[in-house]
Amino acid sequence: MQQLQLHRVAEVTRPHVTADVIFVHGLGGDGRETWSAGPDAFWPLWIFEDLTTTELWMLEYPASMFGSANGALVISDQAKQVLDLLATHSIGTRPIVFVAHSLGGLLVKQLLRTAVELHKPDWELIAANARGVLFLATPHTGASIASIAAKFPFVSKATAQISANDPNLLGLNDWYQQNAVSRGLATHAYCETRPYLGNVIVDKASANPGVAGCVTIEFNGNHAEICKPPSKQSPIYAGARKFISDLIGDAPRPVAALASKILSAKHSGHLDQDDSYVALADEFENYTTAKEPRLDLAEKLRLGGKAHEIPRAIRLKEEFAKSFARNQLQSSSTQRYIKLLAEVDSRFNSHVYPAIVNGASAAETAALIKAWISDPIIEAHKDDALVNHVVLDRMIYYLTGICHIRWSP
Repeated sequence: MQQLQLHRVAEVTRPHVTADVIFVHGLGGDGRETWSAGPDAFWPLWIFEDLTTTELWMLEYPASMFGSANGALVISDQAKQVLDLLATHSIGTRPIVFVAHSLGGLLVKQLLRTAVELHKPDWELIAANARGVLFLATPHTGASIASIAAKFPFVSKATAQISANDPNLLGLNDWYQQNAVSRGLATHAYCETRPYLGNVIVDKASANPGVAGCVTIEFNGNHAEICKPPSKQSPIYAGARKFISDLIGDAPRPVAALASKILSAKHSGHLDQDDSYVALADEFENYTTAKEPRLDLAEKLRLGGKAHEIPRAIRLKEEFAKSFARNQLQSSSTQRYIKLLAEVDSRFNSHVYPAIVNGASAAETAALIKAWISDPIIEAHKDDALVNHVVLDRMIYYLTGICHIRWSP
């Protein structure tokens, strides 16, 4: 049986997190499978990669929670448990966006209502900082809940008794419709158009949250597919990314912000025009500016057959970006970083990438990196304790992220 849990999408410590995005699965789903179209198509990770100032979370809860008890929905009790869990993870201290599939959307509405009505300070913060909800095939009026339950025999039998126009669901729906706009909650909704196991589970009428300004968008797929976009080109992914980004923004990466400041000073003539200093500024620009093609780090690694490295690579890249951003152009450490980046860049593209083009295996590529990059650079800088294998790995993935090096032909 599933337990109530909250997991990070990626175990990466980010230096400048400004918002939380929480994915809430539906009946019969779980925290990861619900959002996965395949081993390399887990789209919460794509949001994490694209919106670099967000923290991404997956909520898991018992699949049989949507039953009736003495005429009241069990989700009113479960909402309290979820709110308590979110508060223990400091959710509510910054803006929040919820992404909910199917009956998970009812849980989101209930927890927001509970947070407002019970006046518990930590919970009120969650409601106050909620910026929006993206509903993916949520049955707002109760229609089709029995159909959903029928597809998952292990789910509480009481769930199947919650019919269209159930008074508890209608009351929850009325509360959301009356409070969403006044509380500054943006609402975005999608519905499926194709049958799943013989039925359209949540039709357009039931998927409509009834909030002013929200137009329910039809998705060309079924109830299971609507939460599993196969690529970043999928309309669901593109729409979700824009919805989240519009609500929370996406602050520039620290290195990019620092580069902008330095380049602005350089081009306005405020920097010393000493040749070596200008050259250093040019190199700083080179290693803080992404080249074409603008694929993200995960896509590059997937193309290079290194999908298993994605979580570690993202973490290492962000660690280097954070360290790089702490330095100013005048500092010796920044000059050292630029020289090391240039050396890694040159060695990779001279000795490793040609082998990749010629079909080198992952093991052969790793051996080449050790022979041509790690070992010789560490030997050349053996008096510098800060030059080690971890730092060089960080640089390699940082350079991958800004498109200076590639892992596929």
